[in-house]
Formats: sequence, C-alpha cells, structure tokens
Amino acid sequence: MKRLQKILLGVLAITAFAWASNASYEEAVQGEIHYCKMVALHDATRGEAGWPNFKQLDCKKGELR
Repeated sequence: MKRLQKILLGVLAITAFAWASNASYEEAVQGEIHYCKMVALHDATRGEAGWPNFKQLDCKKGELR
C-alpha cells in the first residue's frame, strides 16, 4: 500500500471513531434530559406519572444541572 493510502485510511478511521463517539455522547445527554423531565413530571403529579429520582441525579425543573 502506498504511504498516502495508509495516511488517508488512518484519517478516515480517526474521523469515523470521532463521529461515533460524539453520537454516543449526544444520545447519553438526551437520555439524561429525558430522565430529568420524567422526574419533574413525577414531582408535579405527586407520583401519579413520571419516574421517581432513583438515579439521584441533580435535576431541577426538568433539566439537568
């Protein structure tokens, strides 16, 4: 394999890894935001709907602090 091809393959691999890592991070953040919204719903409805804060996250008004 030519040297340029190896370099391009390396750059492509690094780019793909960075993109996948960012997508995974964004998914985790969105999951925690959804969790905090459900905790706020649980508090607002006095336990009738939503989820109790079983993860003990620092949620305030449906948002992650």
